[in-house]
Amino acid sequence: MPTAREVLRERIAHLTEDQAAQLLPLVESAVAASQAEDAFAGLRGDPAFRLPAHGRPAFKPFQPIEGSGEPASRILIADRR
Repeated sequence: MPTAREVLRERIAHLTEDQAAQLLPLVESAVAASQAEDAFAGLRGDPAFRLPAHGRPAFKPFQPIEGSGEPASRILIADRR
């Protein structure tokens, strides 16, 4: 019985260039997600880091507030120019 990777290689070999171009971003995002998860797995074992539980957001939802004056982000950008 062929492995999933073998079947995938065979199917990819029959794709047109346009079909391959459409599939490429999906494959790249899967690889990036895998690499990020590997990095997080290494950090979870390090007592210097506290990471949220897998699948939980890092921050609780919040309600933004409105302030007066120029936004700090604009002031910082103008200061660096």
